[in-house]
Amino acid sequence: MAAVIVAAAIGGGLVVTGVFDGGRTTGGGPGRPLPLAARTGEVTGYLDPCIGAVLPGPRGTPAFAAGTVTALRGRQTWKRTADGYQLQLPATAPAAREHVAKNQAFALHLPTGGYTLVARYDGGSGPNVIDVTVRAGQVVRQNFPDICK
Repeated sequence: MAAVIVAAAIGGGLVVTGVFDGGRTTGGGPGRPLPLAARTGEVTGYLDPCIGAVLPGPRGTPAFAAGTVTALRGRQTWKRTADGYQLQLPATAPAAREHVAKNQAFALHLPTGGYTLVARYDGGSGPNVIDVTVRAGQVVRQNFPDICK
């Protein structure tokens, strides 16, 4: 049996609502579902340029590449073929995507779980792929490495 709990204070502006159901509450007490922000995390970083060595930018800061970062839920795998191995990306719709300018960090807010991040650089070079794990309320700092070294 569920009971609805409502409290109001006239003049004080206090309003508390919730539903009590067998020891659990929702919308107003312990055991309520976590807010969406508490069930997500962030992945942030830069795209190292595909030039071999990172060149210094203004005031000695590294110069990072421009491009688009896409998050796919799941992990990359390798499939054996007649010619060796072929990279297989997760066959899911993008969970998030962001385009960044040169020297700009990407920041993707994602639900918890495992992801494959795919970077496609402006002006060419092949895609760069990394796996990350997103945990609730945490920030993962992960640069895409220079794949041309």
